[in-house]
Amino acid sequence: ADIDGSYVARMIKSVACNESAGEHLDPYPIETTGMESLPTISCVSLGFRDGLLVFNEWVIPGLLAAFAKWFVQFSKVRQMKGNPVFDAMWHIAEELSFFFHRLDIWRKDLQQRIWEKLSGSGSPHPEPP
Repeated sequence: ADIDGSYVARMIKSVACNESAGEHLDPYPIETTGMESLPTISCVSLGFRDGLLVFNEWVIPGLLAAFAKWFVQFSKVRQMKGNPVFDAMWHIAEELSFFFHRLDIWRKDLQQRIWEKLSGSGSPHPEPP
C-alpha cells in the first residue's frame, strides 16, 4: 500500500502543478520500484499456531507463518505510531522483498532458458512440470 500511495501522490502532484498527468512518470510500478512487477506477499493466520506465508509462488505453512503474521501486526502498529526502529526495519524489509523478487524473476528466466535448450526448440514453452 505504501508503494501504491507514493505513486498516486506523485501523480496528483503532477496534475496539481498543471503538468500533463503522468507525463514525467514511468508506468506503475516501474516508477516506484524499477521493476515491471511487484512481489506477491501474503501472510494468513489459520489459528494460533498455524498459518500460510506466501512469497510469489513459494508457500511456507505452519508455526513460522503464524509467527510471521503476529510479527507483521506487532511491528506495523509500532511503525505507524512513529517508532523509528520499526520504520527502518520495514524499509529494509521492503527493499529485501524487491531483491528476492528480482532473484525469483531471474530464476524463472533461467529455468525457461534451460527448458528451451533441453527441448531443442527456440520457441517459448509452458512452465516445466
